[in-house]
Amino acid sequence: IYLLLMEQVYDRPGSLCILGIKTQFGGWLGSLIKSHKLGGAVNEQIKFLVELQTLDTRIINHSRTIKNIPFRISSMEAPLKAAEEALDRANLSNENLEKKKRERETSVEENNDRLEKLKGRSGDIKDNKAYTAHLKEIDTIERTTRKIEDDLLESMERIEAGGTRVKDAEEALELEKQKAEALKKELDREVEEATAGLEDMKSNRSSFVTGIEPDIYELYMDLLATKGGVAVTNVEDEICGGCNMNIMPQLSVEITKNEKLIHCPQCRRILYHKPEEMAFGDDHEAGQEG
Repeated sequence: IYLLLMEQVYDRPGSLCILGIKTQFGGWLGSLIKSHKLGGAVNEQIKFLVELQTLDTRIINHSRTIKNIPFRISSMEAPLKAAEEALDRANLSNENLEKKKRERETSVEENNDRLEKLKGRSGDIKDNKAYTAHLKEIDTIERTTRKIEDDLLESMERIEAGGTRVKDAEEALELEKQKAEALKKELDREVEEATAGLEDMKSNRSSFVTGIEPDIYELYMDLLATKGGVAVTNVEDEICGGCNMNIMPQLSVEITKNEKLIHCPQCRRILYHKPEEMAFGDDHEAGQEG
């Protein structure tokens, strides 16, 4: 249906018309090749379209840079948050160890006080059975105290190791903060440059648009919107730069002339050929960026 519609001929001044090449290539191929009826050489129109595509690609890329800033900010928040949580865990672990250490120190002190009192009463006990029970109580407290002292020593060693972990976590957090600050400065610079460049390119864009016939510009904008920001693309080695599909040799010959507006049979993008001697922009490869 689309090809049939493309084979209609419009007589309105300034409109696109189909070349009379149906008998040479067939209706389907003829529908892919258009020539601008009025307003100068199509080669000049193609040149304007290529330059406009290059500019629009840059505008799109600059816009994406600005649009992607929040996502890049989110990407730096995750490691920073992870480093903060790691430091919190290390501090909490050490706080718990310090608490247990204090509790054990208190227990040792209390047991030593009890032992001192018990030993002080040893001379007052005359009954052998009571004395045996008394000695057993002293022995139990002494063994309990030794166990607590061993646990206390272990706690001190773990606190020392925990202090190292806290220090490492603090250094890791500081490193992530430095990375975040550096990224923030980089993003601020990129936003400033992209915003300034975007305004300049939007301002310059009007000079390209005025050189393009209205109906061709409308076609270009439709393709730009529906083809991922690439409406015009180069053909190299008979391959479309937009969809990477092979171009028929007959159609490729017409494209190399840059005399007609020709669509890719697969993706419908406008195709052109860029010979080495043709100046379509010093740093340009339309339709290949983005």
